[in-house]
Amino acid sequence: MPYGTLKIKYPILERHKYLTPVYQVVRWGKMLSSGKFKKYIAELHLSKRINQEQLDSAEKLLEALKLKF
Repeated sequence: MPYGTLKIKYPILERHKYLTPVYQVVRWGKMLSSGKFKKYIAELHLSKRINQEQLDSAEKLLEALKLKF
């Protein structure tokens, strides 16, 4: 997961960027142990199917709503 997305999920990374690899491993551990593995696989397949036009559209929407960081 990119740092920008990971720091939203784990706000402590704003102050301590060097902990990013640790929280990547924490995320993987939660994914495997929580029983939500199928959900994560479905999310990966969905993200592979998104085309550039959809990404641009979502980015424009976030900018219009002033939610883009």
